[in-house]
Amino acid sequence: MNEEYFSKIDSNEKAYWLGFIMADGCIVNQKKAKESLSLQIALAIKDRSHLELFLMCIHSNHPIRITKRNEAVISISNLKMCKDLVSHGVYQRKSNIAQFPCQHIDSKFYRSFILGYFDGDGSIYYNNGSAMFSIVGTKHMMDGIQKVMINDLSLSKTKITEDKGLFRLVYGGNLQVSKIFRWLYNDQSVYLERKYTRFLKHKYNT
Repeated sequence: MNEEYFSKIDSNEKAYWLGFIMADGCIVNQKKAKESLSLQIALAIKDRSHLELFLMCIHSNHPIRITKRNEAVISISNLKMCKDLVSHGVYQRKSNIAQFPCQHIDSKFYRSFILGYFDGDGSIYYNNGSAMFSIVGTKHMMDGIQKVMINDLSLSKTKITEDKGLFRLVYGGNLQVSKIFRWLYNDQSVYLERKYTRFLKHKYNT
């Protein structure tokens, strides 16, 4: 396994996986000791192939465990990799403290980070026949993502809503969501196939 994979976020692929782990993974202190850290990612069993893709990217043969709740789970106890992820802002209880990693990655990789985060904590749906792009997280994360999207796509600033400590950024309208689609996926080699297919199914890219 390439334990140095996250030592420096210097590619779109690494930025994508950092975003995905920031949304859908966590660092667990298994034995309540500083030197016993584990990266854990749990996905619905239908997304098992995405875990296989991650393991391929880091050159790992770690097993994927299927739980009684029909989840596909990986647990990687590599101290170097876990410490690197922590240094980039991945924590055990990140749901309330996760921040947009503007100090950890070059701005040219922001788009890939956002795609990874979207694949973990985002969705596409219809509201009264209109396409909707939605992503959830901390206020700092939503502010950071919106700032990048406004800068790159010239989108209008929209209100970030809050419900029980969870913040949501939403953009609606077929043309606007189509614009986001093209921006997110252009020249990307890593993404969650299920959500990409959903974009294509609803023809948001036309």
